[in-house]
Amino acid sequence: MSGLYGDINDYTTQLRALKKFFDSKPTDLVGPWVAQARDTKIELSVAEDSQFVWKAGGTNQAAVELSGQLSSSGDGIELTTAEQGTIAGIVTSKGLNGWNFAITGSESLSSLPRAIEGL
Repeated sequence: MSGLYGDINDYTTQLRALKKFFDSKPTDLVGPWVAQARDTKIELSVAEDSQFVWKAGGTNQAAVELSGQLSSSGDGIELTTAEQGTIAGIVTSKGLNGWNFAITGSESLSSLPRAIEGL
């Protein structure tokens, strides 16, 4: 089928190939991330040396801040702190700019898109 700007089937095929390409790329966890889980906002920042800062807070909740070392193995990560223990879970890449994090022992899945600086 042809449209004003060319064959629509060609565009559809190209868009699907582009989506497949980006979906197949692993997510680089370094950088700022943000997620919203119900009324809780979670911010995660991971440095090049795998040091992390995890901030969580929301309506009628005291803010929590954790920091420490991120380690990964296969599709799992651990966020290890010196005094508050470890948060561990499974990571599923959503391409270059997003990932899902299922915390071990939790049925919920947090989606963490890459944070846009300045927001």
